[in-house]
Amino acid sequence: MPLTFASPVRWAAAAALPLALAALTLAAPRAAAACSPDFCAELDRWRSIGAGDQLLIPTDGVFVLKGDRGGEGDAGATIPAITATVTRDGVAIDGSLEPVGLQNILVWRPAAPLTPAATYTLALTIDNAAIAEDNFGCGLDLLEAELTYNVGDGPAPPLTFDFSAAESVTTKEILALDQLVCCDGAYPEQTEVCGFSEVSWSEGRCASAARRGTLHVNWMADAIPPAHAGALLFRAVIDGDARPLNYFGASHSAQAPFCGRAEAVSLIDGAVVAATDGCFGEAPEAPLGLYEVDPLEALRECIGAPYTCESVPGPFGDVWYADACTPVPTGDPDTTTGDPDTTTGDPDTTTAADSATATAGGDDPADKGCACASDPAPSPSAAFAALLLLALSRRKPRNHQPRSARPGSSLTRWSSPPS
Repeated sequence: MPLTFASPVRWAAAAALPLALAALTLAAPRAAAACSPDFCAELDRWRSIGAGDQLLIPTDGVFVLKGDRGGEGDAGATIPAITATVTRDGVAIDGSLEPVGLQNILVWRPAAPLTPAATYTLALTIDNAAIAEDNFGCGLDLLEAELTYNVGDGPAPPLTFDFSAAESVTTKEILALDQLVCCDGAYPEQTEVCGFSEVSWSEGRCASAARRGTLHVNWMADAIPPAHAGALLFRAVIDGDARPLNYFGASHSAQAPFCGRAEAVSLIDGAVVAATDGCFGEAPEAPLGLYEVDPLEALRECIGAPYTCESVPGPFGDVWYADACTPVPTGDPDTTTGDPDTTTGDPDTTTAADSATATAGGDDPADKGCACASDPAPSPSAAFAALLLLALSRRKPRNHQPRSARPGSSLTRWSSPPS
């Protein structure tokens, strides 16, 4: 009985399938671990606490506490689990903790004015177990701290100071499969990691046809009176809408021009200082929002001609299909266009495209690294099988040029990627 052998293609597919399944099995735990929730960030516990950024506290002032706390919501909800004892020269001072509406900030307010030029000690005991019973290794069940506050010579002066605004624009390349132009064997793939999209390629070069410009405005407080420093909350008011207060400063970012101002609110008496309203982004240094760029500018160092490819489903997300590519005209008369076997210029001169074709194989399209067919793209199942074969063969050398049998192929107008 004559022996029969499976075809090389069937054998390769059979060999590649276990490898692909193993890769999926190994990748799943890694992806799960990378996307596991941060229990310490979600657990309502104080991991540490200290004094705020105050310099010299006025006699009518408050003691600001700033800590590292998990969970969300107002830190005031944890006050029942906190014991605060304030002393001066060993004598207990009456007062109480108060919320300020922030996740990690509290204040202690004395019942009577503070003694000038005195030093106060605030001893804290936080019963984290009463706030959240499960620990998960996130902070001590019983957190203790001893803080020191120095008082100035008198009450705080009126709260007055100015703001100055700094305006800037940053731009970011939009990495999406339908926005990329690539060269020299780059075949990008798009994966989802922890809810975020990531586009990568292992060789060659790619550039996007789209960028996004963002306008940033930071308001800086000028010459804050020392008695008020560290006892202020800040917010931005944008187009009449007051944003949430925070302890660090006022800023706002947007992809379109806006008008607004900064405000500071005193933790001592609630007084408010507001900057003058201004409008920003009317003459930005770069376009705002999503805009088109010429990707060929970033691909000038490519060895071969640039191209785009159709996307198909892959093991971990969409991937460019190397057998469904379209050359991108560069406008360079010395560059091979249309059929890669037809060159321009001196017929005795070998171009980069010719060299890449010679490296890939003969004239038979099946022998070339990227023989783009005019037929519709294969089904996802067929594309997946093809990707498995490519993975087994290390995707072949990719310093070749894609070939297209579709006449008149050109770079299309790019659609906007998802926000």
